[in-house]
Amino acid sequence: MSKHDVMVEARSIVLSHEGECFSDVLNSGSQVEVLIEGLIYALGYESVSRLHVNNEVNYQAKLGSVGGVVLVFNMKSKSFHGDLRGSIESTFDLVMAVETELDKALMYPKELRENIIEDVVSRVGVSVDRYKTILKNWKFT
Repeated sequence: MSKHDVMVEARSIVLSHEGECFSDVLNSGSQVEVLIEGLIYALGYESVSRLHVNNEVNYQAKLGSVGGVVLVFNMKSKSFHGDLRGSIESTFDLVMAVETELDKALMYPKELRENIIEDVVSRVGVSVDRYKTILKNWKFT
C-alpha cells in the first residue's frame, strides 16, 4: 500500500472512531495495523513497512538515511514496545483533535484559533514543533 493510500485509510479509521480513546480503537480491531502505520507517517517518517512475527507486528521506518524497527505492536496484548512507544498514543490523540476540534476551529478568528491549538497541544502533551510536524504530515491532501 502506498503512503498516500495508508494515510487516506488511517484518516478514515480515525473519523470512524470519532470520540473514542486510543485503547478502544486498538481493541476494536478496525485495521489497527494500517492506523499505526499512518500514525508513524504522521510523525514524519518517509517510509514505513510492517513485518508479522508470531503475534507481533514490527514496524520498520526510515527518516533520512536512518532506518530500523521503531515500534512493535503485540496484537494479543495490544501493547507496544520500541522507540515510538511513548509517541504513538499522543500522535493518535492529536490527529483525533485535528479531525474534530481543530478542523472546526479553522473558521474562528485567528486569536481564538491559536488559543484552541494551545489548549489541544497542552492537553495532548506534545510540543508545538511536534504539533506542526504531525499536522503537516497528516493533512497532506
